[in-house]
Amino acid sequence: MNKKKAFGFRHAMRGVYMAVVQEPNMRVYLVIIALVLLAGFVCGLERWAWVAILVCFALVISAELLNTCVERICDKITTQRDGLIRDIKDMAAGAVFVCALLSVGVAVLVFCRPEVFDRLTTFFQ
Repeated sequence: MNKKKAFGFRHAMRGVYMAVVQEPNMRVYLVIIALVLLAGFVCGLERWAWVAILVCFALVISAELLNTCVERICDKITTQRDGLIRDIKDMAAGAVFVCALLSVGVAVLVFCRPEVFDRLTTFFQ
C-alpha cells in the first residue's frame, strides 16, 4: 500500500473518531452495538445471523456519519431558519431512522427464536 492510500485511511479513521467524540447519537449507537455483540456471543449466534447484524451495524453507523455531514454542511450554509434546510436535515435524519428501524427488525428476527432464548436462559442459570 502506498503512502497516499494509507493517508486516505487515516483521514477516514479521523472522521469516524471525530463523529464518536462530537456526536452523542454515535456514542449511543456504539453502546447498543456493544450490547448486541455481547448478546450475540452469549447466544452463540450462527454465521448468517452475525452477517446480518454486522451489515446492520455498518448501515446505521454509515447513515449517521452521512447525516452528520449533511447537518454540518447545512449549518455552514446558513444559521438562519430556512424551510428547505429544515427539510434536508429532516430527510437525512429520516434515513438514519429507517436504517435503525430495519436493524431493530433484524435483531428481532435473529434473537427472538426459541433456540436463541434457550441458549440465553441456559447461560443465566
